[in-house]
Amino acid sequence: MAGVMVVAALSGCTAPGGAAVSSEEPVAHRPSGAHGGADPQILSDVVEASYMVPGPNVRRAMRVKLAIKNTIQTGCGARPIDIDSTYDRFDQAHYADLDLIAQRGLTETESNSVDAEVDESCAKKVFPLSEVWFQSTGQAWYEATQEAVNDPAVIATHAPTAECLSAKIGWTVEQSDPVAYFLANADRHLQQSSDWKEAHDKASRVFVECTGQYFASLRQALLPRRQALVERNRELLQSMADELAAKGYVP
Repeated sequence: MAGVMVVAALSGCTAPGGAAVSSEEPVAHRPSGAHGGADPQILSDVVEASYMVPGPNVRRAMRVKLAIKNTIQTGCGARPIDIDSTYDRFDQAHYADLDLIAQRGLTETESNSVDAEVDESCAKKVFPLSEVWFQSTGQAWYEATQEAVNDPAVIATHAPTAECLSAKIGWTVEQSDPVAYFLANADRHLQQSSDWKEAHDKASRVFVECTGQYFASLRQALLPRRQALVERNRELLQSMADELAAKGYVP
């Protein structure tokens, strides 16, 4: 099951990012004059799922994304999925939840979630707003993230992060983009191990121990970019929150 890691860590770079709104960032509150009736927490969760930043609120983003998928799958006759699953990770090179990784590893080999092939026309009928949301948030956040990773404060963390990862994992990690490099090469090294689980647990532990400053710096570079996009797309985010509430989503 080692192959799960690269897919979980690096896929989704152009998917709609999820946002992590910390308690000191009240950006997701309903704007003055909005007519949406959704619980403000649902709106906050939608912001999490629209413009992800690394941190513990990544799990809220994951939950919204799975809730959307579950609504479409069940609406099109497929089996329901567990929206509280943390099996499907989203681009852990940029939007990692280090607490989750410490608890469950870089990847999970078992899941109660069941993906199903769903007819595109059915998906659009069941949840038409989801496609608009995807198109309106995904590419913009991908571009914002690419800008943020080139912030001087983020780049300054590369050398010490690479040194820490290399020293603790036992193989060379390039300094140009050490977190992405580590994740992209983890499978190959794990498959060479005689004990995949032991090697995976070590890689997960090393990742948590060495990447904290990188993700803290990346988070700070992403937050103002997210704020600008939230202000620009408040009406869409509110509409998405209202639609999720109408379809039974509970924070």
